[in-house]
Amino acid sequence: MSSSQREPDAAENDVQDADQGRDFESSGRDGDAAASSVPENSEGHPRVIAPSHMRPKQRRFRDMSMSLAVLLVPLALVFVAWNWLAQDRSVSMIDPSGTYVSAQGAGLDVRVPQLSDDWKPISQAFSSRQGENEDAVVARVGWYSPEGEGYQVVQTTASIEEYVSIEFPGGATLRETTDVAGERWTVYLGAGSVLAWVSELDGVTVAMLAQQGETNDIEQLAAGLAEGIDVATWTEQQFQRTE
Repeated sequence: MSSSQREPDAAENDVQDADQGRDFESSGRDGDAAASSVPENSEGHPRVIAPSHMRPKQRRFRDMSMSLAVLLVPLALVFVAWNWLAQDRSVSMIDPSGTYVSAQGAGLDVRVPQLSDDWKPISQAFSSRQGENEDAVVARVGWYSPEGEGYQVVQTTASIEEYVSIEFPGGATLRETTDVAGERWTVYLGAGSVLAWVSELDGVTVAMLAQQGETNDIEQLAAGLAEGIDVATWTEQQFQRTE
């Protein structure tokens, strides 16, 4: 091979070597640039960054607020409902003097219970009905207790057995005999889950009616009846209050 043929080959090899050198320098510069772009921590070491699909998702403030609202709103509703149930609610009071006077005039020795002002009279009824052997005078006064429970005090000239048949025509179950506020009471359970505490006080059949499960103030009512006063004394007390 002649020298003229070897010279182009050598020149071509020199060009290839130069291109490879430039590629190597370029890759070196790119590597340095990539290395310089890696963030470092406070100690100067490269900080490892996990791929985006491996990093935990950051909750935004709005998402956290909505999550808390889901938990807090039901609690707030429960609190509002409980507060409404616990607060004193106004009731329509009545004057039971009409029933007391009518029953007294019909021959019933009415006993007016001595209760605090937290007890509110809310209903009244008077009747004179035919019993088995005699006319039975019945006086009823409904009361709203401090705990928000409803009671009815019944006083009658009928015997205990006759009264129970009048109060519960469909029959009643004898539950127990118990002492309440120093008096002996017989407890009956009638229709509609109505409980009746029945006793005889100074010759008068007296009953306290309440819904089963709503009897927290029954002892206060029984104590008020045990300390009850006659209609004349009660009327005088009411007159003095209005002066």
